[in-house]
Amino acid sequence: MKTRKLRCLLTKSRMDAHDRGIMTVTAAFRDAGIEVVLTRFADVREIATTALQEGVDLIGVSSLAGSHVWIAEELTKALKEKGIGDMLILFGGVIPRDDVSTLYALGVYEVFGAGTPLQNIIDKVNSAIESKRAMKPA
Repeated sequence: MKTRKLRCLLTKSRMDAHDRGIMTVTAAFRDAGIEVVLTRFADVREIATTALQEGVDLIGVSSLAGSHVWIAEELTKALKEKGIGDMLILFGGVIPRDDVSTLYALGVYEVFGAGTPLQNIIDKVNSAIESKRAMKPA
């Protein structure tokens, strides 16, 4: 049985115009065979709706504007309202160490700081999705 290709939503919120990092991760994911749906300048409800409509396995949020805790709070609420509260959420960007544990407590699966090697992100994503798929009944 062939496993469906990993599909992810990479996004930025409306409050964050810096996109070099997310474009770099997008290219690396695509080179690694991961399908990418890319949105920019979306609000959290739009992100949740897109995730549901596109049938993605995970959401990666790039944050450089300091709004990551608020985004995580609102995004997890919106995903639960859409019935996909078990969605894997990743954050990347300039995120203070003091905020990382808060993001984990809000349900974020992993946080990648600026400069994280791309292969580390890809490996973590592949591992997380393999584990999640193994837990779902066939």
